[in-house]
Amino acid sequence: MLAKPPYDQLTVTLRAPIQQRLIDDPVARGSRLLLALIAGLALLVAAVAVVLLVLGERRDDAGELHAWEADGQRPATLRRVLFLRALSVVAVSLPFGLATGLVLAQLGATLVAVDASGTTPVPPLQTAIGPAWTAVSLLVGVGLAVALAWSVANRTLRERLPARPELDLR
Repeated sequence: MLAKPPYDQLTVTLRAPIQQRLIDDPVARGSRLLLALIAGLALLVAAVAVVLLVLGERRDDAGELHAWEADGQRPATLRRVLFLRALSVVAVSLPFGLATGLVLAQLGATLVAVDASGTTPVPPLQTAIGPAWTAVSLLVGVGLAVALAWSVANRTLRERLPARPELDLR
């Protein structure tokens, strides 16, 4: 068993001054801002993808939707079908996107060899993702995707008569 060093040889490092120095560091602030902007951009790209998914489904299935409407299906039912298709894609892709983000965050923390002050961090960097931020970003992402999918699906199929599919008479 190792003998304890005398009290005059112990070095005590307080976390608060180090944490404050890193919070005030311009490189750290810039990297936090950059990561937040990239996360917002990723959320915006995902929202645009959901909108394009609904519009693409409407265009690609125009013949099928026209046939269903001609057979007596109400447009509200067809809008609900478009919405549920988009919702099923969001429900499947969201866990994969979240898992990919967590893996990339872990890889990024592993690959970074220096900290904001330019030295090798001791102890090494670790990924710290707060449950509150995860829950908030998940709720915002799901809410935005569902609202956009519903909005686009709800605005489609509003014609007075069934829209005929585009015919290709080649």
